[in-house]
Amino acid sequence: MNFKDYLIYEEDYQVFISLDEGELANALLAGPKFVSGAVGNLVGQGLRGVGNIGYGGLQSAYGLGQSGIGALQYLGGNKEARKKASDKVKSGLGNIAGGVGNALRGATQILASPVSAPIRGAQAVDDKTMSGILAPNDPKRSYIQDLLGLDSGETPQKPAKVVQPKKERSPSSIEQIPQEWYDLTDRLRKASPKDGPVIAAEMARKYPKLYAAARKRALSISKGRPSTNPSGQLRSTAGRARPQGFPGL
Repeated sequence: MNFKDYLIYEEDYQVFISLDEGELANALLAGPKFVSGAVGNLVGQGLRGVGNIGYGGLQSAYGLGQSGIGALQYLGGNKEARKKASDKVKSGLGNIAGGVGNALRGATQILASPVSAPIRGAQAVDDKTMSGILAPNDPKRSYIQDLLGLDSGETPQKPAKVVQPKKERSPSSIEQIPQEWYDLTDRLRKASPKDGPVIAAEMARKYPKLYAAARKRALSISKGRPSTNPSGQLRSTAGRARPQGFPGL
């Protein structure tokens, strides 16, 4: 890394450290959370869609058989038997309609997943944790949000602290985020002003998409805050010493 690149990443580092602990965690995990939310929704909607189509088919088949038997019983029964047979036909028709509805729901979930996936990814960026990615269990969500595997977005989400992913935490979308990214984010938080830009450069080189998302998120948060702290110092330099020259020189 030459001196010009160092200055660029030193500027990025100053943006990162201008954030408080929660905001920094939110920025550094923005990329992983987006990917986890989007991929999780894509996989989850596919599974839910296939399940609903399969269940709808079975329900319709059962209803068809139920209606057929009821119709035959109606033809061969007396007045009382015909009443029971008529109820069976109505119940069968109801199952057929319900099966068709479930199948249509499943088809919609699958066809709409390319659209719902990035929407869910954007929602996941502000999630408190990475749980409930496949299908958020949000009681405030609307019918459409439930259909598309989204949450309502009504509950305020507090910034999350950086946490290490656990192996038992599924789905697989989380495991697609490299462990090294979490290690690098932890190193960046603890780095000295001299080492911080070097770590930032390493993050950008190894994981350009995740780094770009983190940088974008950090800049967005910074723009929404006052440029100075109560003492009048710039936030990016408050409590931090400026690097004393380029490492190695």
